[in-house]
Amino acid sequence: MKSKNRAIDIALHIATGLVIITSIVLWIFILTSDQRFSGLNQSTDTDTTHVKNSKSIKDAYLPTEVFGYRNNQLYQLYDSDKNLPLVFSKEFNNAKIERIKPIFITKKDYQKFLANKAYLQLTYPDQITFGIFSSNVSKYKNSEFNRIFIAQKDGKFKLYAGNDLNHRIYEVSLKNGNFDKLLKYAQKSESKTAVSLIRLSEGYEVSYKNDLTVNVYSYLISNPSDSYFVSRLLGTSGVSSKTAGNVTTYTAGLYNHLEVPKSNSKDYHNYTYINYQKSSIPNPNTRLSDSVTYVHKLGLVEQDLRFFDAEGSSVVYTNYIEGYPVFIKTQGPQIQIRYSTDNITIKFNSTNLQIPVPFDGRTVKIPKTSTVIKTLQAKGIAKSDIQRMTIGFELVRDSAHDSLVDLTPTYYIKIYNHWLSLSEWQNANLAKYRTSTTSSAKGLNVTREE
Repeated sequence: MKSKNRAIDIALHIATGLVIITSIVLWIFILTSDQRFSGLNQSTDTDTTHVKNSKSIKDAYLPTEVFGYRNNQLYQLYDSDKNLPLVFSKEFNNAKIERIKPIFITKKDYQKFLANKAYLQLTYPDQITFGIFSSNVSKYKNSEFNRIFIAQKDGKFKLYAGNDLNHRIYEVSLKNGNFDKLLKYAQKSESKTAVSLIRLSEGYEVSYKNDLTVNVYSYLISNPSDSYFVSRLLGTSGVSSKTAGNVTTYTAGLYNHLEVPKSNSKDYHNYTYINYQKSSIPNPNTRLSDSVTYVHKLGLVEQDLRFFDAEGSSVVYTNYIEGYPVFIKTQGPQIQIRYSTDNITIKFNSTNLQIPVPFDGRTVKIPKTSTVIKTLQAKGIAKSDIQRMTIGFELVRDSAHDSLVDLTPTYYIKIYNHWLSLSEWQNANLAKYRTSTTSSAKGLNVTREE
């Protein structure tokens, strides 16, 4: 144990030194290279909303999984060096959507698309809209999809967008569409895992055919102060505060509230911001695009924050590390934005993953998906109640170092609109979650076991 703590201390000192050196180098680079940064936020899109947010939207809405067939077997593909979703995003953004044509097909026909070995498939964690990517799709800006199919035939690229929920397929015609690099890198990806697709209540999910061994990662973290979020969300003048129980509520005027837990409470680092305004709930495309603005407003480290889930009037974001989403105990995904007719409520955790600690060799064995489903059924959860499931990292704080966390892999499953780990569902009071789902407004819930 002493040797482990000593190794961690050494790693912390090395990482801290690297941060200082990197900061100095970047500071000098910025001072001497202003021209390099002057055009980062420029956009050629003529739509003013997209000019303002085009870079942030495209960064937040990246595919999270890539699949391809080899020798009649479907594989989940991953390449940490090439970053296949980012390669797709760059090539897709270099093209222009000329036409979107809906194709009305049956569930059986949709499944043929899924089984077509000619296509590389990229998936988003939940349904998104065409309007996020282009202002040239006004008729279909609110049309939703979560799966991309790409193939090359006779030197031409074919691209389709699919919606797992309603089995709708859209043929997407592109000008200057070229996915040479994506297909090349996918064919030579460093990692491939044999999988199949199973149908759950919210779409088709990856099913791992064998047990997996997944690395445990460690990160240095930071948590901005309460005053940091008060300043960003409420401003610096005219702010009042009131403490009741373990929560301090900061208020700016009548319409902006920030609820901050005391440092000794179990919900420490979990904040709630409420902006009271009477309005209609925006359409799907507006919810998805505008929610990115609130993510920026929070001021969290955004490099790895991605769209994760949308349920009813809620939009959820979380960090992705090595292709897997990160979940925080007592919070779940990192940011949940919920729209209603009289307010916007944002629940978020303030933890910033800053610097990866060198991998120390620890791994966790993850059971195959069929074993997980049987475990849930033994608990009394029917397969029809399982909405989504994924392997994710559980953020576990190091008891000896406040600034260090472990990311421990496990299954996370969405049931009754709640995301909980497999162990949490095994120990959960199911009646509590069923009741909270039926009695709450439509959207994701964050009720946790006490």
